[in-house]
Amino acid sequence: LGRDALAGVISAVVQIAYCISFSALIFQGALASGFSLGLAAIIMGTVVTGIVVALTSTLSPADAGPDTPAIAVMSVLAGSIAAALAAKGASTQAIILNVMVGISVSTLFTGILLFGLGALKLGQWVRFIPYPVIAGFLAASGWLLMTGGVEVVTQSNLTLSPASWAMLYSPTYGPQILVGLAFAVAIVVIGRLVPDYLALPVAFISFLVVANVILFGFVSDEVRSAWFLPSLGQLTLWWPISAVMQHDVDWGVLAQSSAEIGAVCGITAISMLLDVSSLEVARQKSADLDKEFRTNGFANILAAVAGGAGGNLSLNGALLIEKSGAVGRLGGVFAALVCAVVLFAGADIGAMVPKAILMGMLAYLGVTILAETLHSPAQSSWADWALAGGIMLVIVNFG
Repeated sequence: LGRDALAGVISAVVQIAYCISFSALIFQGALASGFSLGLAAIIMGTVVTGIVVALTSTLSPADAGPDTPAIAVMSVLAGSIAAALAAKGASTQAIILNVMVGISVSTLFTGILLFGLGALKLGQWVRFIPYPVIAGFLAASGWLLMTGGVEVVTQSNLTLSPASWAMLYSPTYGPQILVGLAFAVAIVVIGRLVPDYLALPVAFISFLVVANVILFGFVSDEVRSAWFLPSLGQLTLWWPISAVMQHDVDWGVLAQSSAEIGAVCGITAISMLLDVSSLEVARQKSADLDKEFRTNGFANILAAVAGGAGGNLSLNGALLIEKSGAVGRLGGVFAALVCAVVLFAGADIGAMVPKAILMGMLAYLGVTILAETLHSPAQSSWADWALAGGIMLVIVNFG
């Protein structure tokens, strides 16, 4: 019990860091005022999916939460909804409401898709998706995470056009980007000095403490404010059913974003397949893929009703919690419960973490996904690589 509890606390630190970074990625620019609401939804999704998957997975000990490729696509969904509503002259509050509804709808349909694949015993068929398609989608999501990390700092869109790079060299944002890159590199360096599972928590806490000591002890208020997201008060829970009943939702705009919603569902299924397959190899153990789809689907349906963002069995989370000492299902449950304590305590944790650290976290995750994509099957040909690269470029340029 003690080992499971300690492993859960270590995993929860990493999960909370992920959640803050993911919320900052989705809710930036015109959506920045929705950061705390989005963070609460992402943590709620982590709590619900974490408990359900930990108690039901055939690859115990396990952990679950929002998956990085799906979050990258979810940020595109949020941008699509926001742009369509802004063109109609909608208020910021209405835009944020519709984005939150879009996230809940994508989570619900993701749950239905995953549960349907498992219930119809179609899980094995997902394995037949061609590798270049998977590689192209994952590579694009890795790129979106890296550029999204920079956008968290600059609060402006970063494209392939050199004109959008001017913000990177400004005295306001340049130092933050350098600190973020240093944090991403530190995770790798620290990983060579301590056990792998401690690298990210140690780097995150160390940079957080040092950065806050410097910013609050030796920097003026005006300069320090540029290093943090605006303080938006305590976390408040998001209840989608109540919001839909009490407010106007532009279902036409959500329907126009059906392609992005479908992409969230599809990339979650692909990511989950890859996570399950990789975890099978890592533990030399076969999983019941159909059961994994059913339980993860049920977890997402439950998360959507509870106001949480989508999530699924996490390869990194499962390996982290195992290496942290967990020996049973309670490890993942403890991790989710610690996240629940943070959520229901209502702390304004977003205002405590500098944007540079959030950028570094997203950049690290993006590079990790790109590196994993390069580990292609031995039989891959140049045609496969060309197709994967083409898919990536199309997504990066056109969505």
